[in-house]
Amino acid sequence: MVQSMNLRMKLFLLITLIVTITFSVVGLVVSYRSMEMSREDALSLADQMAAKYSYEIKSELQAARVSSESLMTVFKTLIDRGEADRDTLNAILQNSLKQKKYIISFCVAFEPNKLDGKDAEYAGQYPFYDKSGRYAPYWSMQNGEISVEPLSDFDGDAWYAGARNSGKEYITDPFFYDVQGTPVLMTSLVFPILINDEFIGIVSSDMALESLQDMVSHVNTSGLNEYTEIYSNAGIIVAHPEDQYFNKNIYATSVYNMLISDPSKAGEALEIANNYVKNMSPQGMGDKTAANEYHNAVAFVENLAAYAVKSDAAKLDLALLPNILAKELLQLDAKRAAVAEEATSSIKKGKMFSVTEDGYYKIYMPIQFSEDTNPWSVAVNVPMSAVLKRSDEIRNYVIFVSAAGIALIAILLYFITRNITKPILDLAYSAKQVGEGRFNVNIPESKNRDEVGMLSTAFRTMVEQINSLISRLTSSSVELKKKNEDLKELNEALIEARDQAESSNRAKSIFLSNMSHEMRTPLNAIVGMTAIGQKAKEEERKNDAFHKIKEASAHLLSLINDVLDMSKMEANKLELSSAKFNFHKVIDDSLKLVDIQLRAKQHRLQIEIDKDIPEIFIGDDFRLSQVIVNLLSNAIKFTENRGKLGLRVFVRESVNNIYTLQFEVSDTGIGIRPEQAAKLFRMFEQADSSTSRNFGGTGLGLALSKRIVEIMGGEIRVESEADKGSTFFFTVKLERSADSGEHAGLNPAHAGSDTPERQADDGAQSAGVENQPDFSGKSILLAEDIEINREVLIAMLEATNIQIDCAVNGKEAYEMFAANPDNYDAILMDIQMPVLDGVEAAKLIRALDKDVPIIALTANVFKEDVEKYFEIGMSDHIGKPLDFDLTIKLLSKYLHRT
Repeated sequence: MVQSMNLRMKLFLLITLIVTITFSVVGLVVSYRSMEMSREDALSLADQMAAKYSYEIKSELQAARVSSESLMTVFKTLIDRGEADRDTLNAILQNSLKQKKYIISFCVAFEPNKLDGKDAEYAGQYPFYDKSGRYAPYWSMQNGEISVEPLSDFDGDAWYAGARNSGKEYITDPFFYDVQGTPVLMTSLVFPILINDEFIGIVSSDMALESLQDMVSHVNTSGLNEYTEIYSNAGIIVAHPEDQYFNKNIYATSVYNMLISDPSKAGEALEIANNYVKNMSPQGMGDKTAANEYHNAVAFVENLAAYAVKSDAAKLDLALLPNILAKELLQLDAKRAAVAEEATSSIKKGKMFSVTEDGYYKIYMPIQFSEDTNPWSVAVNVPMSAVLKRSDEIRNYVIFVSAAGIALIAILLYFITRNITKPILDLAYSAKQVGEGRFNVNIPESKNRDEVGMLSTAFRTMVEQINSLISRLTSSSVELKKKNEDLKELNEALIEARDQAESSNRAKSIFLSNMSHEMRTPLNAIVGMTAIGQKAKEEERKNDAFHKIKEASAHLLSLINDVLDMSKMEANKLELSSAKFNFHKVIDDSLKLVDIQLRAKQHRLQIEIDKDIPEIFIGDDFRLSQVIVNLLSNAIKFTENRGKLGLRVFVRESVNNIYTLQFEVSDTGIGIRPEQAAKLFRMFEQADSSTSRNFGGTGLGLALSKRIVEIMGGEIRVESEADKGSTFFFTVKLERSADSGEHAGLNPAHAGSDTPERQADDGAQSAGVENQPDFSGKSILLAEDIEINREVLIAMLEATNIQIDCAVNGKEAYEMFAANPDNYDAILMDIQMPVLDGVEAAKLIRALDKDVPIIALTANVFKEDVEKYFEIGMSDHIGKPLDFDLTIKLLSKYLHRT
């Protein structure tokens, strides 16, 4: 049936249904939420009313509580001091009653003979004492008249037993008591008297509850026709706008509401009430309270009988209904009985409880007078009509808007769907696109059985077949293109991976070769000078050897530290310490570390320190000094003799005791080209491959410096021009110490020393050994750029009487040999030397002489290095540090040939 409908009707029905469902769901959600909001408003009102009455009730009862507590304290003090005279206590009670207008009576009761041990003396002295003489007077005031009477047989009463058993203050449930012949509904505030934690009696203040009734007599205080009730801990109504509810429990009020709302239950209730009265015996009722309860029960049966006969004419009198009978009658309505039971339990436990019953939304809010007293409860009753008024208004508004919206949409939809020619126009437009060669046109699928649907289906099938052919051709072309692109990307990735692997291998080989040379050079000095020191007899020469051992050891330690720092940096474990340090001392200590280098190359160092730099900072002074020394050492190393260096430090910024200091280290050295500067701060790399050969180094210093500066919150950069010099800039963030001086002051300018370089043979002594060969008449050429290494070798061979000529680089060695090739029986050739390295020098010498022994003398001991030396024509290899015996053995081998 639906498929036979035209398009306009289908669309109209579908959209109308969706809109109707949507508006309905929205209406339900809004109605539910508005009802919840209304309940929350009622709960908020109940909370406010509970807070209000809680304060007022506490104010009323607090006065009585304070009076009891004060009297308890006074009596306890008198007993402790042995001054508890009975006449004095009676006078205190009488005077207190006159002064406390809100107190209707005072009661003081002691355990037998616990007051003064004189109960027997006062026995029978009425009206103060009964026949036992026990001190338990009840002082009351009614209409301005004060009277006293003794209490007796009260040990089992709740007001006395409660305080005695708990040892804490106790507030009683409301009760009627004849005060000077007038029944008064009151509550008692009872305080125990404890001497050395032993209970000896109580002090009680009684307050009439008429004032609470006045509090709740006002109805509709918030404009919602609400009213308020006050319940004691036992669930007894202490205050209610209607007097008949006074002193009734929740079961009684529930029975009353049950019978009012459903008079048909009156007959069953009457039967239960008659049985209750029959089981009560009027004989022997000496207790006035029990007698009153019996008479009220009889009167209620009569009242209920009249109501059962004609409920519209007779009126139930709730005041006559006994609370005990009410609990039995409520069994006629299990739901009400369960609610009453839960409400009573919640009041007793001091919990909030809410219920909707008899057209009211009722909320019980607990009132806690003190930590030790049982809680009461304030019940706020709000008519459900008032609670739901707001939600009803919102619901009605939503229904109206929804209905209007649905009607408007239906009208608009009706006119829109009248345009039944739209599918035909769409189909014509699609046909035009196909005719123009755009076969990817989207033709909606139609399930209609009308003419337009049949035409659309046929046209769609035709276009799909054409598209299928085009798609297969396009797919093949795209797939081929993609495979070509993937192959190209794969080739590029392989080339990139190969280049990276080769670059990594080259960097690894260069780094290991440099590290081997840098570490074996000081080791060679240490081993050689140790041998010299051991053999030397003059003290001066021993000391000189040991001094040079110390210098070489320090250099080796520096290398090892750089390598360890490198490892930490790669593992992201390079951390800074934090301690107070003197900035001036850090600068001075750093300058001392490079002073020998400055003097050796006769540089001048100009220092400029900002006068605003504080004296004491908190940070890592060692790492800061490490960066300064690295940069100064590089400036010294890469600057020709008698150069000009500079160290400048100034405050770039200071915020909240955090200072940003900028350091500038400048030189007039060889400079750096822009393409070299890009890789200057990378690990293991130097400006170019000749740097290590000409100046030494591992390429770790600047990379470590960059990492340290970054951890210290700064940055490092360089400005340089080839052959004119460089300036390195770096910043660090340091915290100024609280006990820092105003500023660090200016350092004096440091200049390079004019002291000439120490000669290699100063104080040296022969390091020969016993049974050494005699190489008299033999001459060798030693090519070594390190002075201490030359000194070690000369000292080692001194006892052999061999003639040694020294060259400090490969170029000088080649020139010396070329000038007189017949003068040398062998050549000891260091590999890494400035100007011209040992490999190139050996090639040049080998071109002049194919036979002269050339022994490689280097710290490069890796297999590939040694093989390279043999390939270029070197005769043998001695690794550093030098082995004396091996050196003598090889020299003997080649010198004896000559």
